[in-house]
Amino acid sequence: MRPYRLPFILGSILTALIAISVLGQASPPPANAPSNDAFPAGTADVLIAEPPLVSQNGIDVSIDQVERADGVTRVIFYADNHRYDLSTLDARPYSLLADQQPIGYALEDGGAGGHHIRGILTFAGDLRGRLRIGLSEDLIFSFRIL
Repeated sequence: MRPYRLPFILGSILTALIAISVLGQASPPPANAPSNDAFPAGTADVLIAEPPLVSQNGIDVSIDQVERADGVTRVIFYADNHRYDLSTLDARPYSLLADQQPIGYALEDGGAGGHHIRGILTFAGDLRGRLRIGLSEDLIFSFRIL
C-alpha cells in the first residue's frame, strides 16, 4: 500500500463515522410536544393520568389503563417494589375516584413474592378526576384521571 493512501483512508472513515453519527440522531420534537416519559406503560399516545408514576416508601404505582364502559370505570394499575408482599394488601377500603369508593377490586400477582402486582379498581359511573389508590392507611398514591 502506498503511504499517502493511509491518511486518505483514515480521513474517509472518520468522515463517514461523523456523518452516520449526525444523520442517525433524531430531530428534536416540537416545543409543544410532550415528552415520552409523560406516558405510563401500556399507553400509546394518550396521557390518562397525572402524574404517570407515584413513588412512596420504595413502592412505584403507575396507571396502565382506564376503561369506561357499561356504566363503570375500571382503573388498571401496576405496583412494583422490592420490599413488601403487595398481594396481601386490599386497595378497596383506602381507594377513591372522584370521591367514590370502588365497587370492586381484583388483583393479579405478578409473582416474585407479591413484589409486582396488577390491580383493577372498579367504580360505578363514568368518572374522571382525583384518584387515590390506597394499599393501606399509610400507603396512599394520588393521581388525576383525565
